[in-house]
Amino acid sequence: MHLNATPDRVPPHRPRNQSPVPPPAPPALLALGSAAGNRAVQRLLQAQRVRYRGDGVEWDTEAAPDAKAARLAGLSLDQCLDVLVLLCPNVTDPAVRHDATSVADHVVARHPQPWPLGRFRRFQRLLTDAGLTVPEAGDRPLDVTTPGAGLALLGRGTAPRRVVDHLAARHPLATWGVGDLHTLLDHARTAGDTDLVDEVERAVRAAVPPVDTDRRPPHRKTPDGGTRVLHVNYPPRGDDAAVDRVRFVLATARRLGLHVRVLTTADGWRGLGARLDLAGAEPVVVSGAPSRWTQDSVEFLETGQPVVHHELFRGATPTQSGLLAGRHERWAGLVPPAFRDERFDDRWVPMGLAVAAGDATGRLWEEAARERGRPAGHLRAYVEGGNAVTGEDAAGRTVVLVGRDAVAVTRAVYRLADDAEVRALIAEDFGLAHDQVLLVEQPGKFHLDMGLLFAGRGRVVVNDSKPELARARERASAPDSRWLAALELRCRLEDQAADDLRAGHMVVHRARFEKAASHNFFNGLFVTGRGGTRCYITNGTGDAGARAAFEAFLVDELHAVDEVVYTSPEAAGAALGRGGGISCLVKGGPEQGWVVTTGGDPAALPDRVRTSDEEPEDVD
Repeated sequence: MHLNATPDRVPPHRPRNQSPVPPPAPPALLALGSAAGNRAVQRLLQAQRVRYRGDGVEWDTEAAPDAKAARLAGLSLDQCLDVLVLLCPNVTDPAVRHDATSVADHVVARHPQPWPLGRFRRFQRLLTDAGLTVPEAGDRPLDVTTPGAGLALLGRGTAPRRVVDHLAARHPLATWGVGDLHTLLDHARTAGDTDLVDEVERAVRAAVPPVDTDRRPPHRKTPDGGTRVLHVNYPPRGDDAAVDRVRFVLATARRLGLHVRVLTTADGWRGLGARLDLAGAEPVVVSGAPSRWTQDSVEFLETGQPVVHHELFRGATPTQSGLLAGRHERWAGLVPPAFRDERFDDRWVPMGLAVAAGDATGRLWEEAARERGRPAGHLRAYVEGGNAVTGEDAAGRTVVLVGRDAVAVTRAVYRLADDAEVRALIAEDFGLAHDQVLLVEQPGKFHLDMGLLFAGRGRVVVNDSKPELARARERASAPDSRWLAALELRCRLEDQAADDLRAGHMVVHRARFEKAASHNFFNGLFVTGRGGTRCYITNGTGDAGARAAFEAFLVDELHAVDEVVYTSPEAAGAALGRGGGISCLVKGGPEQGWVVTTGGDPAALPDRVRTSDEEPEDVD
């Protein structure tokens, strides 16, 4: 049925298979084609009550009310909907509008629900697109098999409460997924139904998934973690920078006696093997192209098991809105009054939401783990790898530092009452006591590992931007400028991070070991080489003085490592310019593993692998 069926005397958009009937409009007016002439024709035609025809149905607006009622009584549900298809596009005619409303009322009264979902949506769409009110009884969701299908009825005037009432008999809210509950919550807020908002929020809190991480803590990223494996992602059509990154990792691993795993496709592995000597490297071959940001899409437990974010964080759940709401709650009092109503988004501090923005690498790790007989676990908190740093306190107990942006996102997704509930969730996943999970303010950076360094044994180095702020104030022409306010905010956030760490009984050192895209020594990996040699791999720089100061602190003062290894300044500058560093691109892990090695032979790949040249859009 054509959606724009028109009176048979004026068929510019006639239904399919309908014979044209020339309009009897005055030839002079049609010939003139003037605006006045066209309006006159339109008034003439609207004054005539005409018969509407379509495929198998017709409707006469001139018929008596009793005749119309008798006509409707003999029509099936589908035929009634076909009549609405004829009438709804022409409701500018008051008589047609009246008839369309009467047909809709008849449909609801004479054809008991539930209807098939497609028919209801068609009915609802026809009326709302024509500006007509959907009859009250017609607001009911119909016989749908999932809450998601019922929620598809929303957004066109259907009251959310009716959806819940009529779905609840088959799908109680307790059985809904978190994503569907959040969709309903958005509609309930839009409708101003505060009782339903409260009810759904309670259901969201009750829908937290069960633990599937074996309650084991993450692998420690400190010198005592004994990191012996480096993981790096390689897209199937890697550019020169990606090849150089793998080359650097391989060279460093061979010198230090480390193992390397490369997450890539079969095509990517073979292509990489044509350009590099892969001896000693192990492929983790998957069906799709991974993101370059190895750190953020997977975490490794102390057992070597990979864990990834729960599926609910990858959809339309309120990750960004939760992050922004949390930032506003924490940061509004730290900026001048003129900026307190701002959205504290990327203009202030970049948002660490790469995984939520569509990175599918977590699914690839799930695939790899599943096919090797050891399914991946799932993180129930939104903790991207760079925003959770695991180490140990002065007594040797495992401690996990978690950025407060991650806490805000998790609170929003589960509608938890406070940060303590998020801490309890993370502690349960990792089998830790609550005081072993430290919630730390973002140190002016989107991830903790860009602005602080967990040197182990209860020692943490936090960036100090106060010298930069002092120089900026001297140069500032406008003391209330946004860039100056942003720098002041960064300094206050660094101070707050230090306070959070001290409250968790950490010893805090303050030093400026980063300078925009020039260098960042906070971002790096502690590894243990052959013979127990402890090394720190970080971003290189051409500034010899900065390197010397950092080595004097980390090696000579803290005695945290024996050696510092740097990437090339060019590679570091390129990575930092894209918002990350070497620790974002390469991830450490424990020596125990779960992937069968091929000894670096590009030809020794499982037959199951299908090749793929598709490469996702990277999220920086």
